[in-house]
Amino acid sequence: MGSIGDNQLAALSGYSGTIQDLIRKALYIDDLGGYLGRTSFWSSPADESNLIGWYYPDNIQVSGSNITEWTDASSEGNDLTLNPGVPPQATGDINGITCATFNNSTYIATGSVAYTQPFTCLIVARDDNATNRRTLFSGHTSSADAPTPQRFGKEDGTTWTFNWGNQVSLSYSREANPYVFVVVVNAASSKFYIDGTLIGTGSFGALGLDRICLGGIFNTFTCWQGDIAEAIILSKEADATSLNRNGQYLADIYGTTWNEVS
Repeated sequence: MGSIGDNQLAALSGYSGTIQDLIRKALYIDDLGGYLGRTSFWSSPADESNLIGWYYPDNIQVSGSNITEWTDASSEGNDLTLNPGVPPQATGDINGITCATFNNSTYIATGSVAYTQPFTCLIVARDDNATNRRTLFSGHTSSADAPTPQRFGKEDGTTWTFNWGNQVSLSYSREANPYVFVVVVNAASSKFYIDGTLIGTGSFGALGLDRICLGGIFNTFTCWQGDIAEAIILSKEADATSLNRNGQYLADIYGTTWNEVS
């Protein structure tokens, strides 16, 4: 059992990117006590108000390469634990950083929680499945709840549908690139962004979070296939300042481009 932070050094060998990115990668290594760069050189999510879940790669607990727990770095203690199925693997790679690879057969979830709307979720992920419905995040236990069930994810190879009362679909390139997916949930004023670009708005219903689940729907599956690198969950409607601070933080680490939210 252990975390995967010590594996990050290997990611620097043969590196051919910018010096700035190299420094960021080096600071990512936790040999000096854990994510020095996250708290010293970026405005860390740890400084964010209403932080109820923060899941980054060094907090992935493994047995061999099997993920057994993803420890919450917020003060809420909302650790994610393995649910039935083949365990996700600590074998993914986004921008040279080892992360969680989900295999379309399981998910990880907290125990029962109780957070009302609004809430905001930012997730860095890469999609490796061409055709099937796959869930990136869900926040409510029962699939009988409407929308079903506080879920967002993809419907097929080219369309993402976020289960609001007014569904929002988009053309989506399933290239082997990571994206920062963001959903801001506040009843009829909910918003969905990719890399800071507003994709759509609509109603997400009135339910809050009774569970935080990454990679599937609790007891329902339609599980993610691909990598999930980091997730930030806030129990508030993040404004533009908060979205840009956290979105740029994620983009800097994982090599994506964040388009500033106005």
